[in-house]
Amino acid sequence: MQARVVLHLHTNHSPDSSRSVASLIKQCQTLGYQALAITDHDTMAGAREAERLRPEPLVIIPGIEVTTTAGHVLGLFLTRAPAEQRWPAVAHEIREQGGLVVIVHPLRPSNGMSEADIVNHRDVIDGLEVWNPSNSPEGNEAGVRLAAEHHLIRSAGADDHDGARLGRAELIFEVPELTLSALKTVFQSGHGRVMMDGEEI
Repeated sequence: MQARVVLHLHTNHSPDSSRSVASLIKQCQTLGYQALAITDHDTMAGAREAERLRPEPLVIIPGIEVTTTAGHVLGLFLTRAPAEQRWPAVAHEIREQGGLVVIVHPLRPSNGMSEADIVNHRDVIDGLEVWNPSNSPEGNEAGVRLAAEHHLIRSAGADDHDGARLGRAELIFEVPELTLSALKTVFQSGHGRVMMDGEEI
């Protein structure tokens, strides 16, 4: 079966979003998503609330956006929020609990990771956003290039705080069943289709 997945979402558990978890879930359902990852800044409170509120058969991918010493990083498929914020120590902590490390909005001057930090620690990185509607064209192009050069999973993140970017960035997975483990397996395989504004890239 086909699953439309949207990653990198924020709620009122992030300081830069006022949207409730319930409102986000409703928006995602309206748009036809089968799975979503709430990745609030430095907390999993939004993801935990979504797990309690989620209607069947929607799948919640537990995650977080960590403010690290080198830039923002997503931890996905987590069991707990990482305590570490130093890079690359936080990547090791995410992976030790079976989570995946995804670099978001690469090369963004304010909070994106530099090319050097990505390349020097590519062995602890699982994926890289190659499309984020809030990133610059140069940052997205760098994501495409670095993912190809270093064999990282190509990811897309809506980086949505208020609904304005929902539908602009998503992944499409072919899964045998709509479960968290099946989604993780396909994501790790790198076989997800990356969609930019409705077109595959």
